[in-house]
Order: sequence, then structure tokens, then C-alpha cells
Amino acid sequence: SSREGNALEKSSSSSEVNFKSSNDSQDLKLNASQNNPALTAKEEGNFTEMQKLNDAGNGDRLVLNEGYAFNQGFNPNGQTPLCETDNEILSSSVTETEVLAGNRDYYFDASVENDNGDGSADNPYKYLTASRISDNSNIHLANGEYDLDRFVVSYGSINIIGENTNQTIIRFNGLGFYVLNSLTLTNLTLVGLSIQNYANLNVTGCVFKYGSGSSLYPNEPTFGGAIYCADESSTLYVKDSLFMNNSAVYGGAIYMDGGILSVSDSVFIDNYANLYGGSIACEWGSNVTLLRTCILNSKSNSDAGGAIYLKYSDLVASSLNITNSFATFGSAITSLSSDVDISDSYFETNYACYNGGAIFHMYGDFTAESNKFIGNSARNGGALFVDNSKSVFLKRNDFIDNNATICAG
Repeated sequence: SSREGNALEKSSSSSEVNFKSSNDSQDLKLNASQNNPALTAKEEGNFTEMQKLNDAGNGDRLVLNEGYAFNQGFNPNGQTPLCETDNEILSSSVTETEVLAGNRDYYFDASVENDNGDGSADNPYKYLTASRISDNSNIHLANGEYDLDRFVVSYGSINIIGENTNQTIIRFNGLGFYVLNSLTLTNLTLVGLSIQNYANLNVTGCVFKYGSGSSLYPNEPTFGGAIYCADESSTLYVKDSLFMNNSAVYGGAIYMDGGILSVSDSVFIDNYANLYGGSIACEWGSNVTLLRTCILNSKSNSDAGGAIYLKYSDLVASSLNITNSFATFGSAITSLSSDVDISDSYFETNYACYNGGAIFHMYGDFTAESNKFIGNSARNGGALFVDNSKSVFLKRNDFIDNNATICAG
């Protein structure tokens, strides 16, 4: 069947719904697991406004081509879409005018013949060096690959804006940015690079992959494969971004040592922690908000919280999708002495060795409303394991085919 507008097509010979921007673009695929998935579409431009694809059947696949960002939502009459990718593609809807203004503008183009430019729009630099990323500046990167020569410390406001998320790539092995004031990253792919944040970090339309975290001192365990917020007053805002194949001892993609974390419309794939928090670990008074976010194949190799780990922190989450996570306890979410409120979310085929196939909660308040728990398993509490909670409120949750080998399947 077809729909109004050229951007949306559904082939009569397959179950794919395509949002096309160019013939040669690459795809990010969202796989809808039940009828009536809530998806987001706009006839032209970017993938930004909620719309139900009511005729999408079982196993339908939404293919987002390069010119579109996505905004995953939850349909209370159906199911949060599952996410899977054949590549690491994610596009952003943010324009340069929406980025915080800096005092000076510097331009870079990796395709120019030499590095004799002066950093102006008409005569850009070729190489991205730490000495050229100055405080209170906007760094404009044309499409290309840039090898950062050493890590950057932001004492002032720094804004780095890529031309296209998938084609503007910064490579660095290790700690690339040390944030003491403000850093804003837009439309970039960062490879092997991690960030240590003590102040304000804003990320929109970015891809983080193969980060291995950082530590406060040499020979100490690593935190936050992509981003380590190391101060109780730090803030991290993430939107329309992808975290893939990042790892650390604590917090495979993100670690919060207090502060504020807000993540929306983003995807975490194949991140892991050697200990806890396969994708996200938040401790010591962190305030966490997660909206319309998908976490796939996340694991904690030898501890709790395969996807998310919370300790002495508060979580408000809506329209989450956590699938195929692994941990010893609480494969999707482990929360200790934390207040948790989860709604309109989806937990499927998560596995814990001991307790809480999807969620393990101990102490603190726990609220779960209008969620789906499907095919999760553990020794005790195939879907949920709640112990010594101050209060427990469960309403309109669906529990389907969960399993426990000892009690409370």
C-alpha cells in the first residue's frame, strides 16, 4: 500500500516501509515486533513527528535512509519497535543555527590539498589539531575523516558541528575531550574517543563507537566507554544519537558519578561493562531521564545491570526498549536504593543468572505502568525481582512467556 507523500512507501511484495532521501544512502532499520507500532514520520526533511503506521503487520521493518533521523515512540495499543542495524548509521535533524553560539568560527575540510589555510570559511584548515580547538569557538567540520592529535581541554564554550553525522568522522584513541566548562557536539561520528565531563556536555545527532572509557588516575578501572561524567554537578544531554561497541569496567557507554543525565530518541547497541552497567551506570545522586530510547545486546560480564545500573539515583523512563541484555542480576535494569518510575516500555529476552530477568530492584520506590515483559528469564523473578522496596506500584503491565528456574516466573 502507499501513503500520502513521496517520502513514505510500502512495497506490496515485502514488509518494508521505506523513508527515502537518496538512492545511495545507507539504512538504519527499526524492526517492529507487533501490530501497530508507534513510529515517527514527516513527509519531507527529518523523522520528527509521531505517527502510527496502523497497517504495519507482524515483522514489518522500517528502513530509515541517510537523510532521516528517527524518533522511536511507544504505542499503548501496540508495541515499542525493536531496533537492529546493518551498519552504524544515524542522521541528525539539527542545523548549525540551532547550536549554541561561540565567539569565533573556524572551518576545517579534510579534502583540501594542503594545510595552508587560515581557518576561514573560504580557506579552511585541513587538519584538526587540539591547538586549533580554542575556547569560546565554533568548529565547523566538512565531511571527511579527522585524526585528532591529542586531547582537548575546554575551559570555555566549545561547539563542534559536523556537516553530516555519517560522513564527518573524528578519530582518536583514548580520552579526547576533558570538559571543564561546556562542550556541544553535533552531527559527528566519534571513533575510539571518550569524553570526561566535569561541567556541561550536549550531544545531538552523534555516533560514538569503540570507546574504551577513561579513569581519574593511571592504572585505575575505566568508567564510561564513551562518556564519563565525573562530577556531581555535571550535566549530560543526549538526543538522536547512537552508542555502539563501547566498553569500560563500569558503564559500557555512559557513567554518571552524580549530576543530571537526559537521553532521548537514541540507540545503544552492543555495549558492555566488565562489571556493572553494560550501557549506562549512574550512582551517587544522579537524576536520570530516558525517553524513546532503545538498548540492544547490552551486557555486564560479571555483575549487575546488563543495560542500566542505578545506585542512590533516581530514574524516570518512558518508551524504553531493552532487548537481549545479560547480567548476573537485573539484566535490563538493576536499581539499588534508587527511586524508579518506568512507563510504556518494552523488555524482551533479557537474561539474568540469578534474580530479576528484566529488573532487579532493592530499596527505594518502584513504579511500573503500562509496560510489556516478554520472554525474560532468571533463577528467581523471570521478569521482576523486588526486595525490601519502600513502595511498589504495578499497573496495566503485560507479562508474557517469562521464566524462572526456581520461583516467580
